[in-house]
Order: sequence, then structure tokens, then C-alpha cells
Amino acid sequence: MKNHLSLFSLPFAAVLAAASLSCSHPSDDPSAGEPDKPSKETAKTTLSLTAKAGWDIYVAGNDRDGGNYRYGPSIIVNDDGSIDAWFSANGDFYEGVYPLYDDFTSRDAVRVSGGDIAQAFTASEPFWCVKVCCPTWAKQGSESVTISIYRWDTDYGTSVAAAPVRSKRFERFNDNANLCLFLDDKAQDDPAVLFEEGRYLLVLSDGTPDAGVWRYKEPSRDAAVDSKMFIGGKEVSGGIFANVFTHAVETEGGLFWDCVSHRRSTDGGRNWTPEVKTLLPTTGSLDGMACCDPGVACWGGWYYIGYTSTLDPRGTDNDVYVARGRTPEGPWEKWNGSGWGGDKVAPVIDYDASPDHYGAGEPCFVVKDDVVYFYYSWNESAMTTRVATASASDPDWPASLNIRGKAIDKAGIAGCDHSDVKYCPDIKKFVAVNCAQRWTDASYMEVWLSSDGISFKRSGRIQGKGTIMPKLHNLGISGDALGHFDPSKPQYISYAYGDVLCFWNTYFNPLQVELK
Repeated sequence: MKNHLSLFSLPFAAVLAAASLSCSHPSDDPSAGEPDKPSKETAKTTLSLTAKAGWDIYVAGNDRDGGNYRYGPSIIVNDDGSIDAWFSANGDFYEGVYPLYDDFTSRDAVRVSGGDIAQAFTASEPFWCVKVCCPTWAKQGSESVTISIYRWDTDYGTSVAAAPVRSKRFERFNDNANLCLFLDDKAQDDPAVLFEEGRYLLVLSDGTPDAGVWRYKEPSRDAAVDSKMFIGGKEVSGGIFANVFTHAVETEGGLFWDCVSHRRSTDGGRNWTPEVKTLLPTTGSLDGMACCDPGVACWGGWYYIGYTSTLDPRGTDNDVYVARGRTPEGPWEKWNGSGWGGDKVAPVIDYDASPDHYGAGEPCFVVKDDVVYFYYSWNESAMTTRVATASASDPDWPASLNIRGKAIDKAGIAGCDHSDVKYCPDIKKFVAVNCAQRWTDASYMEVWLSSDGISFKRSGRIQGKGTIMPKLHNLGISGDALGHFDPSKPQYISYAYGDVLCFWNTYFNPLQVELK
């Protein structure tokens, strides 16, 4: 799933130059940061932010080169004025998972009781199972269906006249259950037990009244799979919501929900390099379902990227993770609990409250006076922002994070989401910004200030009548590599917006900053 980026492409030389950069800022050494001593003439205590006229930097699309969203940006303005930005982006299938449908086309639910529903497909290598997503029109534990797989022989009728390679009755399943057909009963626990390569026919039959299957408008766009759909034995257009797995994948449906993408601009956010899907989940790990909500900073020659993930299929019970890399696009070494890299992935913030709530996530960094201020959302029943600190000179700083507690209490603020935090040396204050009344026409942005980075007070709102898009959410405000905000340089705010859930454009506003 790729973004519409051809309109924003820059020459290859610019892309190559961006790839070669590595946190090369004078502030790489935290002790060499910008002096925090404004003169008497410029000494101020607060600021106001106004969003100037902006533009879309991503437009949601429903085609094979697009996707549905890019949200929660983390934005670094480099010393040369170039901008690096990281976004939550659409996920995809894991390697070795082959859909029998085109997931960028529309779908509807079809009842199996109206006639057998089948899909012919070709497997060019041995495979572990086929998973079929079966709706029941919101009924839970009441519907049943038989799923069989036959060797393809000449045509539909000849194929189903033979004995199936495997057939199983699935009893009393829940709505949208992923029903898995293995070669035998042992294969579920033994990924070495595989179907042979070849052409097959997958058949759903004998369904109870509300046992169904999702039918996509078009079959798989992978020509090698050669997927063809049948209803009642007659070929029809479309593809069943079913995936062929060549090996064991430990997430439902073989999908990861989100990943992190990176883009770069050298002209103030007007044009961007082609998107790179830079941070992906690790198969079979604690972050195997998603990598989203990026927060990025750079010090000591490393880019550090914080992100959210969970193993709960409801999208709740999230934890916070961190990875590091030498360039904005990685490659990334994930924190493993005692160091960086390897196959193990461990959270740096472990949510330990009710799994029914969102949990922890949406991190961001500020580095000041050799201290890492690590901010993250904590949502048990209401949205709050917490902070932890560590030494920036410790290469394994996640192991020594000191939890400092609640930094921003958003109780009573309707529809608020996470806060992105920066430090402004001109006023000697930490500045936090978040959306409120998100996804509504009344949505707006709040500003919070703190003298110590540990406890914040509400300061005001970002103004911009006619320049801020309605129904906004999940914003990011720019800063330098250390998360510092310099009002004398161009600064920006970006956010997602739109009417339809998970189908959002991304907007980019330059900021006007007034110190008071």
C-alpha cells in the first residue's frame, strides 16, 4: 500500500542525499546545545501560536498506489531547513501471505446458504493453511459452515466430484472469525505439515442461515495466484476474503495494521521525497500487530523512534516501544529489554492496567541538559500524558527510565488525544500541543506550558480561523533533532482530518509564533 507520491517526487540526487544524512547537527552532543540564556531584550515567558494557510501533503485514496491515512506525524526541522517527517501508515500482509482478493476494492457479505461459494487459486509453493474471514451479521456463537479444499481438475464440476484433500466443519463461530483450514489436525501446532504446491479449489458449503463470507469486487491482483471465484458452481467476478499462508504467522489474518513511513522535504513542506515504509512490526514478536504513532529525536549520532503496539486484536492494551538507527530511514535496531537489536522486542513502557482501555502509546522526546524527557499517552479511562526521564549519555537509556508520573491531566476535555511536546529556550518552557473535540466540526488545538517538563498547565489554543481543517486529530508539531522549538526559524504543525474513520487526509500548516 503506497501513498500518492508521484506528484511530490524530487530528483534522485535529492533522495540519495537525504539517505546519506545522519543526525549531523551541532546539537548531537547534548552538552553542546543552544545556550538557554535569552537576553533581557528578548526574554519572554509565554507564546501564542497561529496556524497560517496550509495544504494537503497526503490525500486518502482507494487505489493500488494509495492507502487510507497518514497520521500522527513526528517532524524534525534540520539545521539546513530541510524537514524529515515520520507518519503512521497503512499496514500490509506479512511475507508469505497471499490474499485471494484485491483489498483495495469494495466488498460485501454473501450468505453461504444461498449456494456454495468457492475460489480457485494457484499455490506456487507448499502452504500451511488457508484462513477465511466469515461474517455472521453480528450473531455470536450461533452459525456454522463447512470449508473444504480440492485439487483443481479441469473445471469446477470435475474438481468437486473428487474427494477433498481436506474438509472440516466449523461450528458456532463468532462474527468475522478467521476460520483456518489445515492439512490435518496436527498441522496447527506443527508448521512443517504443509499442503503441496499446485492449483486448488477452496469451497464453503452447508452454511447455516447467517454463515457468510466477504466477497471483494476483484480477485487477487497477483497474477501468479490466478484467483477465480464461483457461486453455485458458476464463475463470477470477485474474490473471497481468504488468505493463503505459506508458513505460520502469529497475527490474525496475517496482517499488520500499521507501520511507520518517512518522507523528506527541502522546500518547506511543499514537495516531498517518495515515501519509504521504514519501520515494520517484527513477526511473532510483542510488536507483531503494528508499529504506529511515531515520535522521533536524534542525539549522540542515533535517531530514536518511539512507537505504539499491541497484541490485542481489539487495538487496546497498548505498550510503548523504541528503536534506533543511524539515518532517518533506518535500518532500525529495536530495544530488546537489555540492549538493541536481535529478534526479541520488549516494551520500554509496559501498560499494566485494564486491557479494555487504549493503554500506553503515542510517545515523543525532548532532550535537554543531558536528560531525555520521554512523554507518552496513558489512557485507562481518560486520556493523560505521562513522562519518564533518563540520561541522554547512557546508550541503553531505556533500561534506566525513571517514571515521573502524570504530566498533563486532560480530564474534562472532550475528545482530546495525545500531546506532542517540544522545548522552547526563548521562554525557558516546555510546550505541549494536542487536539480536542477530535473528528468533529468543533475540533481545535490546545497549548500547554511547563517550566520543568514534569507538570504542565493549559496556556491557550492555536488560532487560525479558516486555516485549520475541521475534524482534525493526531497532530505533530515541529522542532529540531533534540525536540527544541526555535521561533526564529520556520515551524509547522501537521495532522490528519476527515469524515470517515481510517480514511483521512493529512494537512500541513506553517506556524506564526509570537513571544510574550
